[in-house]
Amino acid sequence: MNSIFSLVVFGLCFFDVQNPGHEDDVLQTLKYDIIRADKVVGIMNATMKKNNTNVEYVTESKINMTMLVSIDVYNKVSGIFVDGVLHNGGIIRKANGSVKADVQLTLDKGKYLINESGNVSSLQAVIKYSTACLMFNEPVNNKQVFSEVFKKFLSIKKLSEHTYALQMPDGYQNIYTYKDGYCIEADVKSSMADLLIRLKK
Repeated sequence: MNSIFSLVVFGLCFFDVQNPGHEDDVLQTLKYDIIRADKVVGIMNATMKKNNTNVEYVTESKINMTMLVSIDVYNKVSGIFVDGVLHNGGIIRKANGSVKADVQLTLDKGKYLINESGNVSSLQAVIKYSTACLMFNEPVNNKQVFSEVFKKFLSIKKLSEHTYALQMPDGYQNIYTYKDGYCIEADVKSSMADLLIRLKK
Protein backbone atom coordinates (compact mmCIF):
# COMPACT_ATOMS: atom_id res chain seq x y z
CA MET A 1 0.00 0.00 0.00
CA ASN A 2 3.03 2.30 0.45
CA SER A 3 3.51 2.59 -3.28
CA ILE A 4 -0.08 3.71 -3.84
CA PHE A 5 -0.18 6.51 -1.34
CA SER A 6 3.44 7.57 -0.82
CA LEU A 7 3.20 9.87 -3.83
CA VAL A 8 -0.37 10.88 -3.42
CA VAL A 9 1.00 14.34 -2.92
CA PHE A 10 -1.00 16.91 -4.93
CA GLY A 11 -3.93 19.28 -5.29
CA LEU A 12 -6.57 22.41 -8.34
CA CYS A 13 -6.32 25.60 -10.17
CA PHE A 14 -3.54 27.62 -8.66
CA PHE A 15 -3.77 31.16 -7.46
CA ASP A 16 -1.23 33.68 -6.21
CA VAL A 17 -1.72 35.77 -3.10
CA GLN A 18 0.49 38.79 -2.55
CA ASN A 19 0.46 39.75 1.11
CA PRO A 20 0.35 43.50 1.77
CA GLY A 21 3.77 44.74 2.81
CA HIS A 22 5.46 41.48 1.80
CA GLU A 23 5.81 41.55 -1.96
CA ASP A 24 8.11 38.51 -1.91
CA ASP A 25 5.47 36.35 -0.18
CA VAL A 26 3.59 34.08 -2.57
CA LEU A 27 0.97 31.42 -1.88
CA GLN A 28 -0.10 28.96 -4.56
CA THR A 29 -2.73 26.24 -4.21
CA LEU A 30 -3.49 23.23 -6.42
CA LYS A 31 -6.48 20.90 -6.13
CA TYR A 32 -6.85 17.46 -7.69
CA ASP A 33 -9.38 14.65 -7.99
CA ILE A 34 -8.16 11.14 -7.21
CA ILE A 35 -9.83 8.67 -9.58
CA ARG A 36 -10.08 4.90 -9.54
CA ALA A 37 -11.94 2.99 -12.27
CA ASP A 38 -13.49 6.23 -13.59
CA LYS A 39 -14.84 7.11 -10.14
CA VAL A 40 -13.64 9.94 -7.92
CA VAL A 41 -12.50 8.32 -4.68
CA GLY A 42 -10.60 11.20 -3.12
CA ILE A 43 -9.19 14.69 -3.28
CA MET A 44 -5.72 16.17 -3.02
CA ASN A 45 -4.78 19.72 -2.05
CA ALA A 46 -1.28 21.14 -2.35
CA THR A 47 0.14 24.49 -1.32
CA MET A 48 3.44 26.21 -1.96
CA LYS A 49 4.48 29.21 0.12
CA LYS A 50 7.44 31.34 -0.92
CA ASN A 51 9.06 33.82 1.42
CA ASN A 52 12.42 35.32 0.52
CA THR A 53 14.76 32.30 0.29
CA ASN A 54 12.32 29.84 1.88
CA VAL A 55 9.82 27.62 0.07
CA GLU A 56 7.36 25.42 1.95
CA TYR A 57 5.35 22.63 0.32
CA VAL A 58 2.39 20.89 1.97
CA THR A 59 0.23 18.29 0.25
CA GLU A 60 -2.76 16.62 1.86
CA SER A 61 -4.99 13.92 0.38
CA LYS A 62 -8.02 11.97 1.52
CA ILE A 63 -9.15 8.76 -0.15
CA ASN A 64 -12.13 6.51 0.49
CA MET A 65 -12.43 3.32 -1.55
CA THR A 66 -13.44 -0.28 -1.20
CA MET A 67 -10.86 -3.05 -1.55
CA LEU A 68 -12.73 -6.03 -0.09
CA VAL A 69 -13.38 -3.67 2.82
CA SER A 70 -13.83 0.09 2.94
CA ILE A 71 -10.63 2.02 3.55
CA ASP A 72 -10.10 5.68 4.42
CA VAL A 73 -6.60 7.00 3.82
CA TYR A 74 -5.22 10.37 4.91
CA ASN A 75 -1.83 11.45 3.59
CA LYS A 76 0.23 14.58 4.30
CA VAL A 77 3.65 15.31 2.79
CA SER A 78 5.60 18.44 3.63
CA GLY A 79 8.94 20.03 2.97
CA ILE A 80 10.67 23.32 3.82
CA PHE A 81 13.50 24.29 1.50
CA VAL A 82 16.01 27.03 2.30
CA ASP A 83 18.18 28.27 -0.57
CA GLY A 84 17.08 25.20 -2.56
CA VAL A 85 17.99 22.61 0.09
CA LEU A 86 15.51 20.61 2.19
CA HIS A 87 15.79 21.60 5.87
CA ASN A 88 12.65 19.98 7.27
CA GLY A 89 10.20 17.53 5.77
CA GLY A 90 8.20 14.42 6.30
CA ILE A 91 5.11 12.34 5.75
CA ILE A 92 2.18 11.28 7.89
CA ARG A 93 -0.23 8.65 6.64
CA LYS A 94 -3.24 7.09 8.35
CA ALA A 95 -5.51 4.27 7.21
CA ASN A 96 -8.87 4.03 8.94
CA GLY A 97 -7.48 6.25 11.68
CA SER A 98 -4.43 4.08 12.35
CA VAL A 99 -0.97 5.58 11.75
CA LYS A 100 0.81 3.69 8.97
CA ALA A 101 3.71 6.08 8.37
CA ASP A 102 5.22 8.90 10.42
CA VAL A 103 8.58 10.04 9.07
CA GLN A 104 10.17 13.41 9.86
CA LEU A 105 13.49 14.70 8.45
CA THR A 106 15.62 17.49 9.91
CA LEU A 107 18.87 18.80 8.46
CA ASP A 108 21.51 18.87 11.20
CA LYS A 109 25.20 19.67 10.63
CA GLY A 110 25.28 18.44 7.04
CA LYS A 111 23.20 15.29 7.51
CA TYR A 112 19.54 14.47 7.94
CA LEU A 113 18.15 13.08 11.15
CA ILE A 114 15.26 10.77 10.26
CA ASN A 115 12.71 10.22 13.00
CA GLU A 116 10.38 7.37 12.11
CA SER A 117 7.78 6.92 14.82
CA GLY A 118 10.40 7.62 17.49
CA ASN A 119 13.22 5.61 15.90
CA VAL A 120 16.03 7.95 14.81
CA SER A 121 18.56 7.28 12.05
CA SER A 122 20.69 9.55 9.87
CA LEU A 123 21.35 10.11 6.18
CA GLN A 124 24.38 11.85 4.68
CA ALA A 125 22.95 13.64 1.65
CA VAL A 126 21.92 16.95 0.13
CA ILE A 127 18.25 16.88 -0.82
CA LYS A 128 17.25 19.48 -3.40
CA TYR A 129 14.17 17.73 -4.80
CA SER A 130 11.72 15.48 -2.99
CA THR A 131 8.25 14.07 -3.60
CA ALA A 132 6.89 17.16 -1.85
CA CYS A 133 8.06 19.17 -4.90
CA LEU A 134 6.50 17.01 -7.61
CA MET A 135 3.24 18.90 -8.03
CA PHE A 136 4.78 22.35 -8.33
CA ASN A 137 8.14 21.80 -10.00
CA GLU A 138 8.56 19.85 -13.21
CA PRO A 139 11.69 17.69 -12.71
CA VAL A 140 13.37 19.00 -15.86
CA ASN A 141 16.97 18.60 -14.67
CA ASN A 142 16.44 15.98 -11.99
CA LYS A 143 17.34 12.32 -12.28
CA GLN A 144 16.47 11.49 -8.68
CA VAL A 145 13.64 12.29 -6.29
CA PHE A 146 13.95 11.79 -2.55
CA SER A 147 11.03 9.80 -1.18
CA GLU A 148 9.97 10.77 2.34
CA VAL A 149 8.10 7.52 2.88
CA PHE A 150 10.85 5.21 1.56
CA LYS A 151 13.62 7.40 3.03
CA LYS A 152 15.79 7.13 -0.07
CA PHE A 153 16.29 8.52 -3.57
CA LEU A 154 14.19 7.14 -6.42
CA SER A 155 15.10 7.37 -10.10
CA ILE A 156 13.05 9.57 -12.41
CA LYS A 157 13.41 9.78 -16.19
CA LYS A 158 11.87 11.78 -19.00
CA LEU A 159 9.55 9.77 -21.27
CA SER A 160 8.49 12.57 -23.59
CA GLU A 161 8.00 16.31 -23.52
CA HIS A 162 6.68 17.21 -20.01
CA THR A 163 6.10 13.54 -19.07
CA TYR A 164 8.23 11.61 -16.55
CA ALA A 165 8.38 8.14 -15.00
CA LEU A 166 9.23 7.72 -11.32
CA GLN A 167 10.58 4.25 -10.54
CA MET A 168 9.06 2.78 -7.39
CA PRO A 169 10.81 0.19 -5.17
CA ASP A 170 8.13 -2.44 -5.96
CA GLY A 171 8.92 -2.31 -9.69
CA TYR A 172 5.99 -0.12 -10.73
CA GLN A 173 6.35 3.27 -12.36
CA ASN A 174 4.34 6.39 -11.58
CA ILE A 175 3.85 8.67 -14.58
CA TYR A 176 3.68 12.46 -14.12
CA THR A 177 2.55 14.94 -16.77
CA TYR A 178 3.17 18.68 -16.55
CA LYS A 179 1.96 21.92 -18.10
CA ASP A 180 3.51 25.32 -17.38
CA GLY A 181 5.68 23.66 -14.74
CA TYR A 182 2.77 22.23 -12.72
CA CYS A 183 1.68 18.62 -12.51
CA ILE A 184 -1.67 18.24 -14.25
CA GLU A 185 -1.93 14.45 -14.03
CA ALA A 186 -0.26 11.53 -12.26
CA ASP A 187 -0.86 7.86 -13.05
CA VAL A 188 -0.03 5.93 -9.86
CA LYS A 189 0.13 2.15 -10.14
CA SER A 190 0.73 -0.65 -7.65
CA SER A 191 -0.26 -4.22 -6.90
CA MET A 192 -3.11 -2.87 -4.74
CA ALA A 193 -4.79 -0.37 -7.07
CA ASP A 194 -4.33 2.01 -10.00
CA LEU A 195 -5.09 5.64 -9.27
CA LEU A 196 -5.27 8.69 -11.53
CA ILE A 197 -4.58 12.06 -9.92
CA ARG A 198 -5.98 14.82 -12.15
CA LEU A 199 -5.88 18.60 -11.76
CA LYS A 200 -9.37 20.02 -11.44
CA LYS A 201 -10.57 22.33 -14.19
